Amino acid sequence: MTRRPVVNSFTLDSIAWRDSDQFGFLREELAPKLGLLVARRESTKAPFEFRVKHYSIPCFALESVDFGDPFQVQVTEKSMVTAKSDRISLHYRTAGTDLAAIFGNNTCIAGPQDLRITDFQQSFYVDLPRFQSMNLVMSHREVLGELPFGSDQNGDFIRDSSLSKTLRQLIPCVFQELRSASDLEAVQMLGHLRQLTIDTLRFHMIRDLDSVEIGNQSRLNVVLHYIEKHYSEQSLSPDKIAAATGMSRATLYRLCRKMIPPRELIQKTRLRKAAEVIRSGKGTNFEALSYSVGFSGRQSFTRAFQKEFELSPKEYRQEHLSRLQEARKQGKQMYCKRCCLIERV
Repeated sequence: MTRRPVVNSFTLDSIAWRDSDQFGFLREELAPKLGLLVARRESTKAPFEFRVKHYSIPCFALESVDFGDPFQVQVTEKSMVTAKSDRISLHYRTAGTDLAAIFGNNTCIAGPQDLRITDFQQSFYVDLPRFQSMNLVMSHREVLGELPFGSDQNGDFIRDSSLSKTLRQLIPCVFQELRSASDLEAVQMLGHLRQLTIDTLRFHMIRDLDSVEIGNQSRLNVVLHYIEKHYSEQSLSPDKIAAATGMSRATLYRLCRKMIPPRELIQKTRLRKAAEVIRSGKGTNFEALSYSVGFSGRQSFTRAFQKEFELSPKEYRQEHLSRLQEARKQGKQMYCKRCCLIERV
């Protein structure tokens, strides 16, 4: 029996609530799940208009947001710890210009047609006017092997290129088509949009490097590809990667300095692959799974998995299954706090 593709969607519209509850919902219910702190200069009981429309597949989401009143939003070290948000997005502003925006030590004022990287694992502050935008949302864990994100990229504006121009044109078109698309068509459209987003971000990162580092970026992609192919080998190590890719150990660590150390990158790749197997329903024998993704045994695998996901492999599987079973039973949408997406079966 072939399982039908699933596209999850939901709409939030503040017009459905009392005026006095509109900003309160954003501040107390929605924002904390994303690790955000929000405030406004007017009374929190005053009317606050906003609308969110969300479409997602497991590894990607497209959101349209429309805020009719100004407010301020920030991510702090404390809010990040509380929410543990894994979200990273490409913010496409369609209307409204920031009153102020600080990402690290940089001022990054976004206006119409700007594409800005927003990393919810890095601190930032934005004073927002009335604005409209579309957000392309991914998780760090899902794109770790594809994009070497670093703290210096938070708040970056995507420079003009044939890829970014195509992406700007495609975002509103896909959003419009999703309203009437079948699940299969929607899955395909979102999948293609995700790949174009990844390609645009990768091209931006390469262009942002100086001429010496462009060669380094190509070599780094070789390293990432090698880890993706050989993560299941227990003997995989920084020394082996360096030898296989024709560089010294010191060069390898220098290439990875904007990401994470090579040894940690190997382990994160293994854990990501293990989580994918567990979610697929095939990873029921955790000892066998630990060996298949390159760990030396179940104990070291379980310890690393617990540290990465804050759940043991068994708990991770049970939580995933319980969400699916509850969705099938109730036929309703659910909010998944770990991935900040809506799931519906």
